[in-house]
Amino acid sequence: MERDDLTLETFLGSDPSLPLVVLNSYMKDGAAIKEELGKLQAPEANLVVISNLRWDDDLTPWPIERISQNDTPCQGKADEYLAYLLEKLLPSLEGNNGLKPKVRIIAGYSLGGLFALYAGFKTDRFASLVSASGSLWYPGFLDFARKNRLSPTVNSVYLSLGDKEKKTKNRILQPVEDNTLAFRRFLEEKGIKTIFEMNHGNHFVDGERRMAKGIAWALGNWR
Repeated sequence: MERDDLTLETFLGSDPSLPLVVLNSYMKDGAAIKEELGKLQAPEANLVVISNLRWDDDLTPWPIERISQNDTPCQGKADEYLAYLLEKLLPSLEGNNGLKPKVRIIAGYSLGGLFALYAGFKTDRFASLVSASGSLWYPGFLDFARKNRLSPTVNSVYLSLGDKEKKTKNRILQPVEDNTLAFRRFLEEKGIKTIFEMNHGNHFVDGERRMAKGIAWALGNWR
């Protein structure tokens, strides 16, 4: 699998052993995320932002039909993308930049947040998972989590939502808050350090700030 369509933004800190934050993003917004992290006085890290993804396919764990008339079906190719990320993209990125991270954090917004959580079940490469306004409405995800084993390397998880996200006419999206809270309970029962933050607004409000808040928390709580 080769992916020359992806866009990478790298923001390197002062030490190659700093935590490496891997952020899958809908758009090229690395500079804005970095700025928000500065405002939050987040611990230093090496940050890579991956964008220009095949959003509805790369980040979804299994296929579903389109969720609205104007949408397209999700093809569920997260396993393929995760394999590429772990086997090719990250080794190349770390090798070319001399990075030797003591810990890796995977983060994302919306479907990117869902993918971050899914990755925690599929690989032992990440110690912290960050899901900002994550798409936990995704059909079957809670059942998947309950039937599968979270990697023992995962020791902290950040979850957030906007307080209006469940107030949608789309019935497929309406369970997002209930499912997110249920997933929080699932993690807490397993003794995973977990936080859930509720933000003001719908899914499209303050996305960069919400994402940065999650990353900042993870950088302070991965141990």
